[in-house]
Amino acid sequence: MNGITVERADLSDLYDIARLEREYIPCPWSENQLRAAMEDERYSFFAVRENGKAVAYGGVCFALDEAEICNVVTDEKFRGKGFAKRILERIELECRERGAVKMFLEVAENNAPAKNLYSQSGFEKISLREDYYGKGLAAEIMQKEIK
Repeated sequence: MNGITVERADLSDLYDIARLEREYIPCPWSENQLRAAMEDERYSFFAVRENGKAVAYGGVCFALDEAEICNVVTDEKFRGKGFAKRILERIELECRERGAVKMFLEVAENNAPAKNLYSQSGFEKISLREDYYGKGLAAEIMQKEIK
């Protein structure tokens, strides 16, 4: 994983992040929603760039001493290189810096690679939301305490 640089994402990444959302997220955020979040101090976004384009990104929203990871997405052409893991590590660092004591996320029950990554990163399943991603597709709610 040497050489992977995770940087703070900004509005110059908006088009790339919106494309990743559309291609890989069942309920994608629109460009307008992403722009609003990127301009909101409660959110932080991070990206891995290849040739100046965001090929992986993750976002987190803060409320009091808790943080909710919005999405972590890697373009399929760049999967298996540790990008998502490094983004999660950077999000956790941001959580520590901002005083969060817990992180939460939702993941599709059938998304084994993501669930494996989150489990390896210290997240534990705490509940299930039936039909969250549509009829028959539940979301697992996962949590990690920040120590």
